[in-house]
Amino acid sequence: MINLATQLELQYSAKYVRSLIGSDAYTGYTDVFGAGLRRDLNKRWDIGVHGDVRHSWKSDVSDFGWGVDVGVTLFDNIWLSLGYNFAGFRDDDFSGSNYTAQGPFITFRIKADQDTFRETASGGKLPRRGEDD
Repeated sequence: MINLATQLELQYSAKYVRSLIGSDAYTGYTDVFGAGLRRDLNKRWDIGVHGDVRHSWKSDVSDFGWGVDVGVTLFDNIWLSLGYNFAGFRDDDFSGSNYTAQGPFITFRIKADQDTFRETASGGKLPRRGEDD
């Protein structure tokens, strides 16, 4: 958190691949570095910008991606964003937590912890931890 309304996120991912094709062995190291900045507009709405670079070291090839999105908090701990990547790349190994391909995307996140399940099981009637009964 840079301040209460602004968040900076950083990501680093790497993979090492060794493949045998017939009697030939191929290896390679690839990594992705990403950064994003998100700003709250009010209690429900936020905007963000992000960028990623993927580098394949053995072939010395780099791919870049960047985009923008707008997010909305639908309910407590439930967030949805719609965005567009103006440039991007496809890599199934690195896209699990961040959409990197060019084009439109939707992100949906739910925060769930022991209090979430406790409240759900009680129908929302139990107080949160730290609250007086």
